[in-house]
Amino acid sequence: MLTQKITPEGDNMNDIKDIIEEIKARCDIASIISEYMNIKQSGANYKGLCPFHGEKTPSFYINTSKQIYKCFGCGEGGDVINFVMKMENLDFMDAVKILANKCGIEINTNMNEETRIKIEKSKKFQDIHTEAARFYLSNLLGSKNLGYEYLRIRGLDDKIIKKFGLGFSLDSWNSLMNTLISKGYKKQDLLECGLIAKK
Repeated sequence: MLTQKITPEGDNMNDIKDIIEEIKARCDIASIISEYMNIKQSGANYKGLCPFHGEKTPSFYINTSKQIYKCFGCGEGGDVINFVMKMENLDFMDAVKILANKCGIEINTNMNEETRIKIEKSKKFQDIHTEAARFYLSNLLGSKNLGYEYLRIRGLDDKIIKKFGLGFSLDSWNSLMNTLISKGYKKQDLLECGLIAKK
């Protein structure tokens, strides 16, 4: 395999993020996932039995145009890095290194601990905001409410609502916080993300 050595200038966060984006662009998500599980083509996309929970009917889908996966049974989803992290039980940067090796990118950097922590925190915050978006979407679609009725009157169906990530906030100041904490996130993380505020 031909490899390309990419060396960030020192611990430049922007350089490292560019490398991560390059790895995601080169590692086709369907090809990587097929190394871990059986998938079948479904139109332009793929589907299979979710590896994260037991099921007999496939609810795990791979969107090849967006390069993401989503299980509509258990809610797991993300990009190729998320998948490898979950399957291999790795932290973010270790999963990045595995994928870099697979797609022929040699990461040549003596990253210090401070930079590693910053990258891990940035990834965690992205995941928190993704979970928050899912929470608000489920609020909108999961029960009858004025927000949903308003969107339907305006001609927006569920497909459009999901495509643009619309959501609905419940009349409860701590519902989002409790949901995210139940998923393993800490209150301090939510404060730093700006999703909750101190009283």
